[in-house]
Amino acid sequence: MDERPPTQPGRPVRGGCASISQLGLTALVPTNKKGRTVSDYPTFFFYLPRTEAQSAEFILKDESGKQIYKQDLTISNLSGVIGVSIPPKQNVPPLEVGKSYTWNFTVICDSQDRSADQIEIGTVGRVELSADIRRQLEKADPREKTFIYAENGIWQEALSNLAAARRDQPNDTTFKADWESLLDSVKLGEIAKEPIVQTQPQP
Repeated sequence: MDERPPTQPGRPVRGGCASISQLGLTALVPTNKKGRTVSDYPTFFFYLPRTEAQSAEFILKDESGKQIYKQDLTISNLSGVIGVSIPPKQNVPPLEVGKSYTWNFTVICDSQDRSADQIEIGTVGRVELSADIRRQLEKADPREKTFIYAENGIWQEALSNLAAARRDQPNDTTFKADWESLLDSVKLGEIAKEPIVQTQPQP
């Protein structure tokens, strides 16, 4: 079932979400909107077009539909790729191996009329690394780790590793090429040239 809103990238929409960008709100995930992670507390990535919207929210639910985490974000004047990390707090349970979780990321275009929201929805499942993959990762440098994760379909860590490398060394052409290749592999190549930016969680 397609749960994307009726708005299309590049078209003006109601509220504060009119955008001059041809790219709309986009989750950096495989085309089937399903990701895999090996982390207790993974990071999720999204592309934000420049709009007048002031805020966004990220929600994670367990298999029963219970909300286990919510983060409100200030996105004023932001445009680019953002990462939303689940903090390892005592009141946020770690993701469990073998279970699937549903997330949604919403740009709040008009706080008085939430029907105008832009939303991306997907799932993430936590898996366990095999002993063989663990051995490979122990011997690998940061760049090799990204390839190992990607080759084994562990999307969240492949993307997180490479995003961290790009933030640390933004002018490194090798990491830039790797980033473009990884995003292109899930048909998101047009987002690869966008900057990685920081958001501010709301108190």
